[in-house]
Amino acid sequence: MKRFPVLSAVLLAGCSVGPSYEPPAIETPAQFSSGGADCGDISEWWKALGDPVLDSLVLRAIEGNFDLKRAQAALKEGRALRGSAIADNLPEVDASASLKAKGVSRNSLQGRQPGATHNYDLYQTGFDASWEVDIWGGKRRALEEADAMLGVTTEELHAVLTSLCAEVARTYIALRGTQRQLQVAADGLKGQQEIYNLTKMRFDAGMASDLDVARAEAEVAILTARIPSLRVAESRARHALAALLGLWPGVLDAELAEVRPIPVPPKLTPAGLPADLLARRPDLRRAERQLAVATADIGIKVDAMLPHVSLLGLAGLESIGSQLLFKSTSAYWSFGPSISWRVFSLPQLYCEVKAADARAEQALHAYHGAVVGALREVEDALAETESEDARRTALSNAVAATGRAVGQAKDLYKQGLISLLDVLETDKAWLNALNDLAQSDAAVATNRVALYKALGGGWKMEEEGK
Repeated sequence: MKRFPVLSAVLLAGCSVGPSYEPPAIETPAQFSSGGADCGDISEWWKALGDPVLDSLVLRAIEGNFDLKRAQAALKEGRALRGSAIADNLPEVDASASLKAKGVSRNSLQGRQPGATHNYDLYQTGFDASWEVDIWGGKRRALEEADAMLGVTTEELHAVLTSLCAEVARTYIALRGTQRQLQVAADGLKGQQEIYNLTKMRFDAGMASDLDVARAEAEVAILTARIPSLRVAESRARHALAALLGLWPGVLDAELAEVRPIPVPPKLTPAGLPADLLARRPDLRRAERQLAVATADIGIKVDAMLPHVSLLGLAGLESIGSQLLFKSTSAYWSFGPSISWRVFSLPQLYCEVKAADARAEQALHAYHGAVVGALREVEDALAETESEDARRTALSNAVAATGRAVGQAKDLYKQGLISLLDVLETDKAWLNALNDLAQSDAAVATNRVALYKALGGGWKMEEEGK
């Protein structure tokens, strides 16, 4: 944005007052840490997860979410306000008609005239019009401001849509991750119950101690205690999804009761170029439009300091009898310019211009800050994605290794070659690895969602202006 000193704005107000807006030039890094590449069409990124249930949930959320509907209503308001700004540039025309019964004092100057009528009906009809000449361009700046405000509202709708799609996907992944953990807990409980039964048999046969029985029983109780909290988390996720779809809690319970795998995302999405974010991320587009609003407001405030010229017109018919009202002799009219200037308010108006200029500066810094924040979000998402992918690989290897160890430990325990504590520790390590792997699978998918959101995916740019 070009800086526009207040005094110069007043002196050079012959065209359009205030600075002419230009989008700020921002230098972004050449590429992200993972390198630059075309990230492709990510307007419907959730389809890359390959889960038809998720696809259905996202589409229904777009149709039913109340936050999105509120944003759509706000966009309608913005379009109406822009129409109002356009209409403000047109002449104002008012029509009027009246019938008045009048009585004139006989002692007044009019009433003492020879042949004066003291009681009569006065019929009037006519039009009055006014048009403020936009000499300094203040109204043009007001229309620019309305256009920019409409852009802000449009990008707020896009931002809500982007966040909604990401939140539905995150919540769905959390649901499937919890269901996986419930399966792990249920399978682990079954395995621990088998160990307890085996230990009890060995105790009855005098081959195990009461301590071994207590340890086995404790492990069964510990796993049993995990399940209720996981059930609550599962219910919360279903209820959250229902709310995102604009539905009552519980409506989706039957539909989501069937256990499905955690969505498996494709390989790491190319992040594209940092400069692409300026055009794709709704929050950055919104910040740029807010800067345009603040810039146009400077011109509006400068315009208020200058003389305003209006053209006033009045025309109509007036008669003391209805039968004469539409005669040409009943016509009256007036036309002329009107000049107004808030001279004694200039100190106050000058301060308002300075305040508007400061707001534009704030909006500029906010835009730069938003760009920096967006770049950080993408870099964080890339780092978390790469890190979790590596962690998931290691956990998969751990599950395979501990799974083999569990089978071997049980066989050795049956032969009396190792203690029950060894079996329990081996089984616990396996269950922990399974649980960690379930959490990592969910984290891998969730990190992809965060990356798609950080890249500005979730809406179609061709929808702009519709």
